[in-house]
Amino acid sequence: MKICKNCGKKYNGIGKYFCSYKCSNTYPKTQKTIEKHRNANKRSKNGMWKGNNVGMVALHEWIKNHKPKPKLCVNCKKNEPYDLANISGKYKRDINDFEWLCRKCHMTKDGRLKKLQKSNIQGKVVAVCSN
Repeated sequence: MKICKNCGKKYNGIGKYFCSYKCSNTYPKTQKTIEKHRNANKRSKNGMWKGNNVGMVALHEWIKNHKPKPKLCVNCKKNEPYDLANISGKYKRDINDFEWLCRKCHMTKDGRLKKLQKSNIQGKVVAVCSN
């Protein structure tokens, strides 16, 4: 026979400390317990963590969640920034290696705008996103 930590009721269940799932969820948790659970699977403790071997899409997502977005493009200071652009081209996990740019500035820096204009002059059909 076990005694529930929350309600004090005697039980014969498989639970270690509580008689039911409801009792385990309503038991008051200490700040120490809350912090322990919050940090249990963060970063390198998580089995899915790749560190610096992360892919380009996941790295952009990580940077997007950690780098504050300014109201205007850091390059032209006219348009709202839409893209996170890598500065060095090395795609490392460094917030300072990325900048918020509007689409036009991003495409200009990458050289894509020039290629797009060149292909349009040569009469090639190119699909362009309006964003």
